Amino acid sequence: MQGSRSLRGNAPVRSGPGAPRLRRGVLVLAALTLVVCGAGGVSPLALTDEEIYRNFQFNFVNPGARSLGMGGAFIAVADDPTTAQANPAGLDSLREPQFYFEYRVADRDDDTFTSDLGSLAVDPNTGERELPFLGLSSGTDTDSASAPTFISFSWPLELGTAGRRLTIAGSRLVQLDQEVTLPSSGATGATFSFDSFPLAVNGNTVESYAVQTTVQGNSSTQIVSYDVALGIELHQDFSAGLTLSYATLDAEARSTTHVLDPQGVIVNPGNPRLPSTPDADIYETSTDDSDSDFTYTLGLHWHPGSVFASGVSPWKVGAVYRRGARFAVEESASLNGTSVLEVENRIVVPDRFGLGVSYAFLERWMVVAEYERVEYSDQLDGFTPGVNYLTSAGVAGGLLGISSPEDIEFEVDDGDIVRAGLEYDMPLGSSKNRLTLQTK
Repeated sequence: MQGSRSLRGNAPVRSGPGAPRLRRGVLVLAALTLVVCGAGGVSPLALTDEEIYRNFQFNFVNPGARSLGMGGAFIAVADDPTTAQANPAGLDSLREPQFYFEYRVADRDDDTFTSDLGSLAVDPNTGERELPFLGLSSGTDTDSASAPTFISFSWPLELGTAGRRLTIAGSRLVQLDQEVTLPSSGATGATFSFDSFPLAVNGNTVESYAVQTTVQGNSSTQIVSYDVALGIELHQDFSAGLTLSYATLDAEARSTTHVLDPQGVIVNPGNPRLPSTPDADIYETSTDDSDSDFTYTLGLHWHPGSVFASGVSPWKVGAVYRRGARFAVEESASLNGTSVLEVENRIVVPDRFGLGVSYAFLERWMVVAEYERVEYSDQLDGFTPGVNYLTSAGVAGGLLGISSPEDIEFEVDDGDIVRAGLEYDMPLGSSKNRLTLQTK
């Protein structure tokens, strides 16, 4: 898991013999109820009505079959039309105009997760209960996607009589395109009970009374960037590049959280009531907005051919910094049909830093490796929680032992990605045709 969010409180409210167990319950609930964000295939372990932040699978793998064959390690290689994304400094290696088109088909698996802490059972002899009880379940259906994800062209130009080159490139990249649905069967929800709750009778069994919540919803999010890149040879061993991007976001999300509390232990009678559901609260969130931003990528490429007799260096080193887009969307929330929140939230594509190296040997072999740092914590810039029942003042701010709503903080861990690959370049027949094999 490359990124995660957690919930932190500064001071528990409750004390006494049950406090340590309750604190453990808070930590488990925090680990399982909030959003998990990650790159390229990270699955959600989440229970939240913040649907727009539930599960972003950013397309951080460099486009191109060759790059994919080497695990995406392409910062140092950077010698084909996809290099405007991997490292624009490598554009100077292109000798003729090129056009590139990529079409991807993504078949994503559905995700389910369940976890229980404690028990609702009551000892028939002593009346003891193993509380608090926290039963969590999370289910996600992510639609498969097939679409053109990358289109580019490049055009090299000679600068003066020194043979120095300037290469111009344009491209379109789909950074995120996903549709997520919470199953309508109630696969996402929570059941919880505390020692302050009364007993209940379920058939012939006495058990602890529990409040039940279910979450349903869906979201559709697309981030597309339109790029112009420049790569220039500053020295025969060194080049630099810049990619300017215009990024667009289209986001739509709906969610509904039902809090069923027939005995009114949690449900606040002072809230606006729906006659059809007098023993329940219904929280709804909605986002339908679009935004745009300008971003950039800076790249450096070192290929010290001048120090080798052949004029070609087996070593290549690349470094790149990618500035992620910052978007703002309007989110609204309601309780039992009455508006309770209108807020502007930010959706952030994380900044990334990368360093790569490649080494060619035995004429036809090349090994590549790179390290990338993904600043997932950027996603908290300007983030404002909406109406998430389990992190609300009544639950997280009271029953779960966190002192006040102001103490509720979201955290995101940055990610470290290491990629490596091996390439073999094999000639075919007497012509100049070649077959290239990669592994990662």
